[in-house]
Amino acid sequence: EVRLADTQQMYDETAAQKEADIVFFDETKKACEAKHEEWTVRSSLREEEIAGIVKALEILTSDEARELFSSAIKEGKEVRTDAKYDTGRDIAFLQLDSSVSVAEAPLRAYAALKAQARSSHSLRLAALAVKVRLAKVGHFDKVITAIDDMIKTLKEENLAD
Repeated sequence: EVRLADTQQMYDETAAQKEADIVFFDETKKACEAKHEEWTVRSSLREEEIAGIVKALEILTSDEARELFSSAIKEGKEVRTDAKYDTGRDIAFLQLDSSVSVAEAPLRAYAALKAQARSSHSLRLAALAVKVRLAKVGHFDKVITAIDDMIKTLKEENLAD
């Protein structure tokens, strides 16, 4: 009888441990599935951010944008410069024609970034779009630096994940 009672108690304890292990397994499985879903969403958002950055870079490095940037500074005395930069010539500009496609390159970059930021709900892309929108003509150095920094950060986060 003692042996039967010990065996019955061991059986009951083993059955209780089995039930506890099944509950633990189910909770762990749900947690892993949730982590996988979060990872999938985060990865797709990163891909959308990178796609938006690539599109912005395409616009900013296009021939039209390069033409716009190269024509932003003209020969002659520039505004707010020392006298040592004075070429001795007075230059006046008369605008004879306007090229909408060249002037709209920064606006296209802004629109592309804004659309990507809205669709991916990315605050980083929204901040980058603001920098593009507020950048003065021909002064995209800060924007390009911000894009490079964002790409570097995304790659580091991707490696960390």
